[in-house]
Amino acid sequence: MRQQRLEKDGKFLSLPGASIKVRDRSEVRSIGLRRPEMLPPTELRQAALQVIASNFGATDDQIALAVSRALGFKSTSSQIREVIQKALDRGISEQLFRRQEEDGLVVLGSAAPEDRVISNQTPVEKLVAEGEHAQLEFKQTLRWDVDQKQHNKALEEVVIKTIAAFANGIGGTLLVGVRDDRVIVGLEADFRCTGGNRDKFELHLTNLITRHFGQVFAARKIKVTFPVVREMQVCRIEVRRASGPVFVTLGDKRGHSAERFFVRSGNSSHELSPSQVTEYVKERFR
Repeated sequence: MRQQRLEKDGKFLSLPGASIKVRDRSEVRSIGLRRPEMLPPTELRQAALQVIASNFGATDDQIALAVSRALGFKSTSSQIREVIQKALDRGISEQLFRRQEEDGLVVLGSAAPEDRVISNQTPVEKLVAEGEHAQLEFKQTLRWDVDQKQHNKALEEVVIKTIAAFANGIGGTLLVGVRDDRVIVGLEADFRCTGGNRDKFELHLTNLITRHFGQVFAARKIKVTFPVVREMQVCRIEVRRASGPVFVTLGDKRGHSAERFFVRSGNSSHELSPSQVTEYVKERFR
């Protein structure tokens, strides 16, 4: 210690200048290594740094959830939240982070590393960091209603509308398992209500797409993959630009089935009236 070969942070020791690695503890057998009080503050701050840099800011709750998942914890207990919050507060006091007054989001501070590129960021995380826009949309679930805690087929119609809107525009990507606020939550809830595993979820989704768009369109214009992000699976639906107008049959406000036409406007999907459809089709597909 006198020769400064080790640095002390509370009861934790580290080598000066050593790179800090965020370790996934999901497979460790020692209960002690998974105890909240055994999580090094430097590692917690590094994990928070990755989350904040990846998402260009995050709330305390979002940071707690994302950091605990990065460390391999499937649930975020009050004890884990407490140690993460302490590490976050210290990072703020050291100006590694700062809290924005206007919205309370925690963003990178003046003492954050100048190289703000997170090297271990996955392609999906980079995509999520962009936020929703004309060619990117997030859906937390396909079928599971988080608020009502039950199946809700109406949520599936939102996915169909989004796919149709992408096809009628210049194409786009839909990520299922990602909240609007850019937090990746995975597909476990949807897996449980579509048969219990990814294969049954994929079959359900494929049948849904085929029913509304047909097999030829599904095969040529839609690609479905399941990338894994920090132990969580996400459904990535890539939609190519259609060569002709795409209508989908869905219930209207009165519950009557009708052909409807959707387009992208900014970061959301909108339905056009019959007169607007005629004008749009003439301009888009001429």
